[in-house]
Amino acid sequence: MQKFAQMRMQTRVAIVALALAAAALPAVAGHKTEVDIESLRPELFEQPDGWLLSVRYEVEIEGPPPPEMVFVAHLTDCGQVLADPDGRPFEAAVRLDQPSELDDDEIEFSGCVKLELPAGAIAGTRELRVVGKVLDPRADRLLALASKSPKVHYLPRYTVVEQPVVIEERPVVIERPPVVVVERPAPIVVERHVVLSRPPVVVVERPYIVRPPIVQHGTVIGHRRVVVRTRH
Repeated sequence: MQKFAQMRMQTRVAIVALALAAAALPAVAGHKTEVDIESLRPELFEQPDGWLLSVRYEVEIEGPPPPEMVFVAHLTDCGQVLADPDGRPFEAAVRLDQPSELDDDEIEFSGCVKLELPAGAIAGTRELRVVGKVLDPRADRLLALASKSPKVHYLPRYTVVEQPVVIEERPVVIERPPVVVVERPAPIVVERHVVLSRPPVVVVERPYIVRPPIVQHGTVIGHRRVVVRTRH
């Protein structure tokens, strides 16, 4: 009950805001209100458990706006509205009560609505179209209509192929280099006998000559003395 009362209060505030916006527009006798969907950008995202539809919209109103307006988006496939098994169409609706832009004689509403669909709701995406419309729920009147093919985003496709595990046993051969034996010759010992021979003692016999005594004769010549030696 509290949530319902809050929604009714928000609706009244929205109606008052639209009334004030309409009062701000210039009053022209016989001026007709024109509602147009300026932009419709639908995108469809594939998810593991279904689909997600996202629709961005821009609605422009020229002239006095109706007291209450609703933007509704739904999907069609080959012209048929997609619905659940009970026949209720898959659609998303939002109340246009918060203007995003206000000019001299124009009011603009913009936003985004999202809708989740189950996995079996969409059979194919080739003929899909998103229909957006602006309704006056009080008078049950269609104010604007537009449709566009959605941009589809698919999940990445992976193919898992299970391969048997093959275990290959390979013998490991460790090759070691051969052992090289270096044979060294035995050492040669040379035994040498050293004979120390001394030369014989040579005795040299020399004859002894006895010389006769020398007799000196002295003669004084002038102031010099001349010595004459004679042998006998």
